[in-house]
Amino acid sequence: MTHAMTRTFSLAIMRPLIALSLAASIVLSPVSATPAQAGNNNADNFIAALVALGLIGIIIENNNGRGDPARHVSRSKRLPASCLKEYDLRHGRDKTLFSERCLRRNFRFFHSLPDQCAEKIRARTNHGRMRNHKVYRPRCLSRKGYVVAHRR
Repeated sequence: MTHAMTRTFSLAIMRPLIALSLAASIVLSPVSATPAQAGNNNADNFIAALVALGLIGIIIENNNGRGDPARHVSRSKRLPASCLKEYDLRHGRDKTLFSERCLRRNFRFFHSLPDQCAEKIRARTNHGRMRNHKVYRPRCLSRKGYVVAHRR
């Protein structure tokens, strides 16, 4: 396991545990501070605390990962953001597309990309010369379930 994988794994385990202990301390603190009374009042408080704890756990679980849609997508569908390039087409039109060359080098599942999203374009290089490029259209890939994985 690499250091990054270990860190991600430990964060994935620790976040729910920290949230659970925080929620438990908030919910159970009024129960322990009240004086003992006769009857089933303590049992009722304990059940109410467990229900509240469960609800807090559900809310926390639902809020995890809202910011990054790539978080819940398999690795085979997460495209590297570094492969999105701005291409200078004829007549001053610019278009943002995925570079085939970059994806081949940086995306392990390159061979599974849909052929219907690929196209050949003629665009200027950094030196001003026109050159053929093989690219992938982001909108087409998005429709096929691919997402751009931003660096964390």
